[in-house]
Amino acid sequence: MKKINIEILGNSIKAELNATAIAKKIFHPLPIESIINRWGDDKYFGIAVDCEFEGDTETVKERALAFCPPENTFRFFLGPTSINTDGRPRDGLPVIIIGRVSKKSDFTTLENTSNRQLINLSR
Repeated sequence: MKKINIEILGNSIKAELNATAIAKKIFHPLPIESIINRWGDDKYFGIAVDCEFEGDTETVKERALAFCPPENTFRFFLGPTSINTDGRPRDGLPVIIIGRVSKKSDFTTLENTSNRQLINLSR
């Protein structure tokens, strides 16, 4: 697991990327700065990464970090999304799980983030 730092609205959130090829492609060019978007409790931003599917899913666990190849987006799943049917976070497109927000991190800043906020990912 590679540790990363997520900075938003002056707060720092700890997370870990797993050992998949796509997670390594995201980790290598860090730091990354982008503008975050919101869809329910799913937060995401565009990222320039090229990858092949390594297995995908639409239902994920809370605190999951994922990459969505059809849209080239990095996604944070912090709670139910607008299409969930069972209380678990769900995406409308296939995603690849690439990591998770640390259980020790308070991610309320990320939860409360509105559209168009600056976000930084770093090592």
